[in-house]
Amino acid sequence: MNDKRTISITHPFSPMKGQEYIVIERINAWGEDRIICCDNDGNSRVFLTSWTDYLPEEPFITVSDGKVDFKYDDLQMLAKLVSDIKRV
Repeated sequence: MNDKRTISITHPFSPMKGQEYIVIERINAWGEDRIICCDNDGNSRVFLTSWTDYLPEEPFITVSDGKVDFKYDDLQMLAKLVSDIKRV
């Protein structure tokens, strides 16, 4: 469970990117993971959790430094290797 007290908006196209809010509660609403927050004026706000820094970054993104650089030929070789292993 995340006990983070504040979040920042991280969605690249949000006009609120970089703004911080106090976390009130994390909920599942309308089939999506959301955060209920409070702004500096005491107003409630609801954001998709994925638009914030509430959750830790995916390990693959952290390790790859945000880059995904697969080449088609490499993926073909990997697929053949996996197929060959399955036959053994």
